[in-house]
Amino acid sequence: MKILTFLLFALAMFSQSVAATTWVDGIASMKIGHAPLDEVRRMTIKNAVADASYRGGYMISAQDVMLNGVLLDSTVTLSTKSVIKSVEILNESIVDDVLTVQVSVKLGDDEPCAQTQYKKNVLVTPFFIDEPVQMAIGQIFDIGSHIGLRYDQQIKLQSSSMSSRFINQYLSTGLTSSHPLSSELPQIAGYLLKEFQSQYVLFGKVDDMSLYEKTSVSRGFRVEESKLYRNFTITLFLLDTVEKSIIHQDRYHMSAPWNFPINNIVDLGSSAFWRSQFGSAMLHLIAESIESIETAVRCKPAYTLITSRQDEGYLIGLGKKHGVKKGDKLSLFKLPQPVLKSTFQHIKRIENEQVYFTASQIYQDYSYIVPSEAALMDVQLNDLVSAQQIAAE
Repeated sequence: MKILTFLLFALAMFSQSVAATTWVDGIASMKIGHAPLDEVRRMTIKNAVADASYRGGYMISAQDVMLNGVLLDSTVTLSTKSVIKSVEILNESIVDDVLTVQVSVKLGDDEPCAQTQYKKNVLVTPFFIDEPVQMAIGQIFDIGSHIGLRYDQQIKLQSSSMSSRFINQYLSTGLTSSHPLSSELPQIAGYLLKEFQSQYVLFGKVDDMSLYEKTSVSRGFRVEESKLYRNFTITLFLLDTVEKSIIHQDRYHMSAPWNFPINNIVDLGSSAFWRSQFGSAMLHLIAESIESIETAVRCKPAYTLITSRQDEGYLIGLGKKHGVKKGDKLSLFKLPQPVLKSTFQHIKRIENEQVYFTASQIYQDYSYIVPSEAALMDVQLNDLVSAQQIAAE
């Protein structure tokens, strides 16, 4: 496995536009009585989510909150009105046969935007491991690669705005927060754009995978039962290689039962792991975080480099799988040439209606475009092209 020594975590220090979120806490309690505990827990979580929504200024009833799949120990995926983005369970307790649940809910309205015509290229890399010693349980030292691969697979399954590609190469840093090298940002982003033709790079780190015991008391028999649980906490970054900034950064957490013997080696490539309670919880968290990434890129134009010239036209890194069709018209953009390494500048569109390209031959991953007569005077290799945006309805 190659190591690309990039000091990439520096990028998080210099983000010009990190996605803003609003988290509101909610709480609810219900008497258990003779009802099934799972049903009481489900309804209590719904009530707590509705309480948080009300505190945040939104009128959403518990009946509007639909919980998807299995309820996990500390994270929930849901579908409801667009104002609720995600839910984390902060605390659960049973006192005098009353279940109390405290949640934290991410709230926000979906703002209308122009729907972009093409999917954006996203490069996915393995996740760094903050505490490698924690991976000794199960011998899961390669979990960073498996996490990156699962992100790639899940983006392919659920995203309508992104086309992903996984490379099993760590973007290595060795950087500390006290030593940010902001002057490296344009060079790092520019290299990744030209080397992989990806508008975005998704990377992250595993902050915590520690284990702990959770003791529960069976009602009626008052028998204590201990289960081994494992945390899973990650920090996610999305780098825009065109604008040279981090456009999304967030931290995600869940914990779930670890149903594997302590001394056994766990095969992360097996379906048995991903069907387990812990593996399923990881997949739920990955799917939830992709929704946030989707929101960050959905309204942004898809850019791609002009990579080479062939005959009278050029090749670009968008093709059939991105939504390019024969006859599509694309505009020309110029990448900035900063005077200083730390200078941040936006790309510049060539404001001339006579300067455009026409998609002539469409392949799965790339296309052959032909320039207009006026475009011949302006175009250079490593310029950018993008389709016109479709106005929002």
